[in-house]
Amino acid sequence: MASKKIKANDRKYLIKENDLQLITHRHILSVGKKIADNLDKTTAEIFKDSLLEREKELLKETTKNHQILIDEQKCKYEKEIDRVKKEGIETLRHALKNETIRVEKLKKKVITEFFEKKLFDQKMKYEKTLAEMAEKFAIEKQAAIENCIKIKTDAANAETKLAQEKHENLLNQVNKSWSERLQNEKINTDKLLSELLSVQKNLEASFEELMKTKINDLNTCCEKRVCKLIDMNNDLQKENSSFRSIIKDLEKKLSDANCYVDKVLLAFQDFVDMCPGFCKGQGEFVLQNLAPNNAREIST
Repeated sequence: MASKKIKANDRKYLIKENDLQLITHRHILSVGKKIADNLDKTTAEIFKDSLLEREKELLKETTKNHQILIDEQKCKYEKEIDRVKKEGIETLRHALKNETIRVEKLKKKVITEFFEKKLFDQKMKYEKTLAEMAEKFAIEKQAAIENCIKIKTDAANAETKLAQEKHENLLNQVNKSWSERLQNEKINTDKLLSELLSVQKNLEASFEELMKTKINDLNTCCEKRVCKLIDMNNDLQKENSSFRSIIKDLEKKLSDANCYVDKVLLAFQDFVDMCPGFCKGQGEFVLQNLAPNNAREIST
């Protein structure tokens, strides 16, 4: 079968300009694909790094949200600490005031009962001693009188003066003896009262020392709680500082990766723009076939 001769001006067999451009584009795409396949997986590693940076960015956003929650919880925690501290101090102050009033009443009651009992015992002892002394004095006085009468009766008129002197001496001795006894009793009573006053002062001093000790213990407890809260606040600040340092490192790495991706894409775009059949800016669709649609979004 003879081959059909094709005429040079036969339009049916002429290649249209659009078809030629399409063939050229496909050829460029094929060349670009081969170039991309022959790369040392740099672009793939860049995309992988971009994905990792995106994950880090998400981690950054999560960390930021976490920091916001931490700040909110910290604010609430500080307010709660202030409230609990004020309530605790007020409660301790109120309890200390009530305890002071109760102890003061108890002290007055104990001291009053103690002195009343001592004074009552001393009064009863004093009255009993006076009664015994008066009874004994009356007996001795009666005996002295009877003895004096007997002396006067026996000695007659000559011995009246002597008997009278003896009687007076005897009365003076008795009065002196009882005066000494009363004086000694008064000294003992004054000594007992002095001892009671000393006991009262010792009780008051012990009470004041006890109150000072309790107040110091309460102040020490409050100071320990405040120091503990300050340490917790310092730990939170250290943790926040560590988070900020990590975030700054991630931001720097992300910025470096974006710059590198931009340089690679611009270099490849310049290469495509220099190919025959393309004007500057007409090779952007080639880049769209080389990189995924969301690659740039991930890198940014």
